[in-house]
Amino acid sequence: MTARPQWEYLFAQISAARGFTSTTWRVFAVNNNPLPNWERGPEWQDYFQQLGDQGWELVGFEEHFLTNPVVGGKLAVFKRQRGAENPPIRRIQPQGAASPPPRGPGG
Repeated sequence: MTARPQWEYLFAQISAARGFTSTTWRVFAVNNNPLPNWERGPEWQDYFQQLGDQGWELVGFEEHFLTNPVVGGKLAVFKRQRGAENPPIRRIQPQGAASPPPRGPGG
């Protein structure tokens, strides 16, 4: 009997970040954990691309997701197969930003 694949899921909550001259959509929480300084983070398209580079696949999108503290946000659901070949979830960086240095075994 073949083993069933095991999946891990990532839930990205998206909100409008209002700037001085425009409004852009950015991810403000992942798996219900608010992101620090999300208003200055990457736009949702760049965020999704980086998740794809980490092996995540978009499997659901809710256009009219209501969440606290932001009303009228969006919800994107991603999944990837669990396995040793998948890297751990990395913090998404704005395009062109340097990645933080890797952490050692002690954190």
